[in-house]
Amino acid sequence: MTQHPALTEELTVSVRGVPGVAFLKPGITDSLRSILRQSGRNGRVTPSPAGLKVSRPGGTGPWVIEVQIVTRAGMRVLDATRATRSAVEACLAARFPTDATHITVTVTGIV
Repeated sequence: MTQHPALTEELTVSVRGVPGVAFLKPGITDSLRSILRQSGRNGRVTPSPAGLKVSRPGGTGPWVIEVQIVTRAGMRVLDATRATRSAVEACLAARFPTDATHITVTVTGIV
């Protein structure tokens, strides 16, 4: 479970808007659709974003972002990966302009 739900939600929206990204890697929650978590925002209930992990070791260290995506067929995987990384960097820079980041993007499938 992520300890930064608002940031995770913003990053999820950013990644889903990247051309060539079909969706974040689904987890068991998405597969079963019966296990839901409270997002905490407006009382909505949403599935946990399994393909996105956000952490900050020690609370002051660099942001560590792990993104797992599924890309669309016909899109170069490298382009989708670079665009995803850029989207995450831009989102983080808008909120935390001076903080260091470590971003990993992994493509887990193509549809």
